[in-house]
Amino acid sequence: MKKYDVDISNLATLLTINIQGDGSELLEYLPHPHKYHRYSLQAYQLQYLLNGVFWTAKSSKYLNDMLLRLNISMDIKSIEYKTVASAGNDYELNLFQNLKSLTREVFIPRANKHEDSVFWGLKLFMEHYVSKDGFVAYSTLFEYAHTHYHDHIKDHSTLKAKCRSIWNYYEAKNWEADKYIRRYTDEELKMSRQDHIKKVHKKRSDDTYKKIVNTITGMFGDEYRKESTSTGWNISKLAKELRLSRTTVTKYIKEYEENKAS
Repeated sequence: MKKYDVDISNLATLLTINIQGDGSELLEYLPHPHKYHRYSLQAYQLQYLLNGVFWTAKSSKYLNDMLLRLNISMDIKSIEYKTVASAGNDYELNLFQNLKSLTREVFIPRANKHEDSVFWGLKLFMEHYVSKDGFVAYSTLFEYAHTHYHDHIKDHSTLKAKCRSIWNYYEAKNWEADKYIRRYTDEELKMSRQDHIKKVHKKRSDDTYKKIVNTITGMFGDEYRKESTSTGWNISKLAKELRLSRTTVTKYIKEYEENKAS
């Protein structure tokens, strides 16, 4: 029976991640895990239940993208995932949206299907040693693959093709590991969860204030004037066009007027 013939409504994907780090990665990039186990002060394991399965080309692409972003956001030692029964509290992939993104367009080799943990094991192996040593011989990659994954692949040629695809990827990049823009400083990574949330809220508040002020002081600012209102501005029009609540617009309009008068 093919996978697509089974009822997938009660299935989920169990994602197991082993991370080298102090735990700040969890605060910065990841949602709260379903299970957490710390091996040492610098190593721990997370488990997530993801909603549904990733057997189609489209859904597999979404999963592959998330796993690659996970790999470059922190020091990943291994990733495993498999289909399990749903527990009813599964996560959607969009909860992982804080993971780093590529800074430039590059060719990314893709796993052909959801269960291709061999591909990601080899990709992580190469990423680690290219970052460390600058070059990995093809024979080294294939020896590692044959030692660890020969029982997981249906034939020798398939394993060899996976190794060649990943090795060619790094050769084409002149043996550079994937480099990304760091989002936070060391000081920010050490902030408590409460401080971090306050910082996020302040940035969101500042951005909203600037959006409103730029609108009413811009070239078409007079279009939002309405002298008959208590604020002197057409709050409803601003709220609709900026996709904000009337309460939010009123609050920042008053703040703007106070700052201008001071």
